[in-house]
Formats: sequence, structure tokens, C-alpha cells
Amino acid sequence: MDKKEYENTLTLTEQLIEIFDETQTKDVSKWFEPEEEDKDFASGIAVGTELHNGKCVFLDKQGLCSIQRLSMEKGEPKWKNKPLYCVLFPLTIYENTLTIDNEHIDRLKTCNKEGAQMSIYESCTEEIIHLFGPDGFAELQAYKKEFESEN
Repeated sequence: MDKKEYENTLTLTEQLIEIFDETQTKDVSKWFEPEEEDKDFASGIAVGTELHNGKCVFLDKQGLCSIQRLSMEKGEPKWKNKPLYCVLFPLTIYENTLTIDNEHIDRLKTCNKEGAQMSIYESCTEEIIHLFGPDGFAELQAYKKEFESEN
């Protein structure tokens, strides 16, 4: 996650600990990896999440994100506090380009629909709109239609 998202997540520590289940660690010192430079993040600094019990510390026993769950339980937009990387997954931004995260796509069953007969573009429409906004998405749709009509 971006450093600013990391800082925001830390403000939610007590609330997150309250909703964590027995498969998640409540030891905040075990939640994050060290900061590292990464130009693909808005601040230029990325902070990874640690694995606990073979999964991201924020995933509960059903494989669902506690950060997203907390927002929804508070009646807020589901992605209000969720890091952009996590919202977009299995899409990712690499070298300033939206692409598929091939390194991690097979690992997370809740983010993949087995046997799905649709493209990632189709199954991630909501996430793409979140990233580009409605106008940006409309522009992308127009480009897609133009590309498909040429091929």
C-alpha cells in the first residue's frame, strides 16, 4: 500500500483489532513490511503487508478483507480505507501501466472466479471505474469499441 494508506490504516488499528478473527494477528508490529521506494505509488513509498497463517494479515478466515469489512460495517463506502493495490487486484499498476498481477493471481481464491467465462476487464469493471472515474472509464470503453471494430 502507499505510505499514506499505511498511515491511514494505523489510525484504524483499534477498530480493526476488534473485528479480527482468531486467524489474524492483533500484534500491530507484525502487520507491515519495511517501507521501500516504489514509483508506482502516489507518495513514491510502498509498505507491504505481512503474511500471517499463509495470508495477508488483513484477510479473515473466509479470505475477506477486514479493512473493507470495517468500512462497510460503519456504513461507509466499501473501499474508503482499502489500499488501491488491494481494490484493483488482480489488476495492478506497474511502471505507470495498468496490468494483471500475474505473480499473485493464483494465490487468492476470493479474487478469482474459477471457470469464469468473462475477461478480467469485464469482471473488474467496478475496480476500473474506481481507478479512472466514470469519465475515464467512458473514454476507455470508447477506445475498446474502436479497437474491437478494427479487429
